[in-house]
Amino acid sequence: MIEHDRPRLLRSKLFWVAILYFSEGFPLGLFFDLFPVYFRQQGVDLGSIGLLSLLGLAWTVKFLWAPAIDHYRHHRYWMVAVDGLMGATLMALSQMAGFGPGVWLAIGHVISAVLCFITVIGIPFGVQHLKLAGIALAPIGKTIVVKEVAAAARKQDAEAKVARLREGT
Repeated sequence: MIEHDRPRLLRSKLFWVAILYFSEGFPLGLFFDLFPVYFRQQGVDLGSIGLLSLLGLAWTVKFLWAPAIDHYRHHRYWMVAVDGLMGATLMALSQMAGFGPGVWLAIGHVISAVLCFITVIGIPFGVQHLKLAGIALAPIGKTIVVKEVAAAARKQDAEAKVARLREGT
């Protein structure tokens, strides 16, 4: 696409600066404005909500770490490291909250399914991702048994269905 074919708004540097500032400030607003109110309504004590403000240190000390990243130009390595740390933190928090890794695996499959549904050719793959999301959550509300017990239960269920069909009910 040639530069002149794009709408004037998308060619404006001021537009992109505004978008970047919004995308940087929106999470800050969530942490400092929305989360404390939400957690207080959920009955979380004030001390724990106060500790939540420590998450805002990333924005507070940005002037210290941002120049180092700009100087060394290792943005990709930085992003991989931070994403890995964020993933490990989420896994640790999910374990403390009582979620198993299956919940996060299911969330990943649902996101993958949505991405697959975008294309027509990916719809069957999206359906399979949704099935895998259900399997990831299988231990919740279900009993895991050995193959022999499952086969015996299926056989007993089939015999009961045949018996009902013979009786005509």
